[in-house]
Amino acid sequence: MEEYSFVHFACHGEQNAGDPTQSALLLSHGAHLTLGDIIKLKLPHAQLAFLSACQTATGDTKLPEEYVHLAAGMLVAGYQSVIATM
Repeated sequence: MEEYSFVHFACHGEQNAGDPTQSALLLSHGAHLTLGDIIKLKLPHAQLAFLSACQTATGDTKLPEEYVHLAAGMLVAGYQSVIATM
């Protein structure tokens, strides 16, 4: 992710409403790429993140005015644009 301007994740995602930094993209072989891990990266070329994963822009019904989810986290990480589907 640090080397590329565009990323596309076509995988499963899960939102952790209790600790949004633990919301994650579920990668192969049981690996999790958490929002906390993504935010720590240095992304000098970040332009577009395309998230084709479940629960990437779900939000939380208990906190409807807060936008803490994977898509918003990608913006915090430095991506200029984010598309979240599913």
